[in-house]
Amino acid sequence: GERRGPLPGVFVPRVSVKSTSAERADALSVFGVSHFAADVSYRINAFVEKNRDRLPNEICALAATSDAPFVASLFADIDDEAPQTSQQKRSQRYVAASFAESLGKLTQLLDATRQSFVRCVKPNELMKAAAFDGVVVLEQLRCMGMLELIEARARGYAGRMDHAAFASRYGLLLEDKVADVRRYSTKTTKKLAAEFLALLQRHVPGVEAVAVGKTKVFLKRPAVDALETARETRMKADVLLALGEAVAARDVEALELTLRIADELRLSDTPEAARARQEVEVEGRYRAVVAAVAEGRADVITAALDGIQDKAGRVGAAVDCARAAVAGLAAAEALRDATPDTAAGLVKQSAAAQAALAKELGKSREARPKDVAESSPELPLETLRAIQAAVEEGLAACARLAEQKAA
Repeated sequence: GERRGPLPGVFVPRVSVKSTSAERADALSVFGVSHFAADVSYRINAFVEKNRDRLPNEICALAATSDAPFVASLFADIDDEAPQTSQQKRSQRYVAASFAESLGKLTQLLDATRQSFVRCVKPNELMKAAAFDGVVVLEQLRCMGMLELIEARARGYAGRMDHAAFASRYGLLLEDKVADVRRYSTKTTKKLAAEFLALLQRHVPGVEAVAVGKTKVFLKRPAVDALETARETRMKADVLLALGEAVAARDVEALELTLRIADELRLSDTPEAARARQEVEVEGRYRAVVAAVAEGRADVITAALDGIQDKAGRVGAAVDCARAAVAGLAAAEALRDATPDTAAGLVKQSAAAQAALAKELGKSREARPKDVAESSPELPLETLRAIQAAVEEGLAACARLAEQKAA
């Protein structure tokens, strides 16, 4: 425990009657000071020696010759000290002189650099990464006076922004009300900043207690809250409008970007966001099937079709194309392995695959489906033509085998 000392703000540790002599001695070598944020303990061991500022010998000799008996007695032993050589005198260091020299060097360094004051806070006492101790951090913030500083800042002008940054952040609130609103963020003058503030106060309620300085705009908390609320409301409306336009245009890249912004603005549960996510999923399935068909491999196409239930729209068209490609690839492979005995049967079996390929290739002459965006890939008709050519080549080979058997 602690026992308060005779002076206000000073305390010494409490010593128990059961304490050992070593514990008593250790307790007697410690005292504490109650600072505004926390108590700080100090040890007195070598406290005086560490902070002793030795007087130069010349001053001591002068004081020894004082007419005041008491002053002379304090320095009476100065003549008994061994004389110092010039080298010893040069090497002798005093606390005040050393401090003055260090302070001079620090001042020169500060004058030659651009100062940036950084407050460092240790997240824990264990010196470990990814470990946050709230009690330790709060104690440091109290000792730094940060809590009082934050409170004082909140009572005054809590928001402070450069002219250009102020106009750039809140310019969107005036985009549909003021022509060429961007000029306020490109030119940084006090007159333009005041003009921009007047426009904001005319169109946004609650923007009071704002002062325009030479280089900055100062805002009290109610003004900051009013502007941030209006800005967030405007941004949400713009994002919802952008989502609707992107869904109508079926622009997947724009949809994905706008959805990320919508999540940051907590709009992920809106109907517009739900439609946008659905459109992204549909486009993802469409592109996966188209890419698989372009590979021209039956196993890749079959894997891409797994789990897809779409029967209409662009995904349905891509699925029909993929199934025709799988059937054509299977027919072409079977026809390559044909023998005179199996040729005739394989020709009949391949008729369905040939018809499916012809049907899908015939669709290429039709108009582009309405639900296929300009940024979406086209169906890989070249791959289908290559598969159809392979089937036709196999059919021709089977026909020759059948003639050979008949002959």
